[in-house]
Amino acid sequence: MTSALRLLAGLLSPLLVALALGCGSSSPTDPGPLKEPDKISPLLPSGITLETPVIPDKLYGESSKTVGEALASLQAYVRDGVIYDGIGHEIHFDNEVQPKAKAKRGKTQKAPRTLIMLKK
Repeated sequence: MTSALRLLAGLLSPLLVALALGCGSSSPTDPGPLKEPDKISPLLPSGITLETPVIPDKLYGESSKTVGEALASLQAYVRDGVIYDGIGHEIHFDNEVQPKAKAKRGKTQKAPRTLIMLKK
């Protein structure tokens, strides 16, 4: 029995050390460059470019200053001519703050979407 405990301790020790030291960083990491900007640019609404300024937000990065940076932070990609974030929500753009709608019981809700707010 003691040899089994030693074996278990030997197997768990590296895991515990990794957890104690931190496998990842607690600070947000740089998402890197926008993937496929040549596919995303033509799908942006009229008057919006990758360089259009945005209002920073926790959702797409408080350090995001442009649409391109926000899309990179969201890990945006294109599928069937639509821009989606990394978890599959369709991305929309707006320059007016809209109140959040409350869900009503028994009513069907729209598909989840990510909203990037543009600076005026």
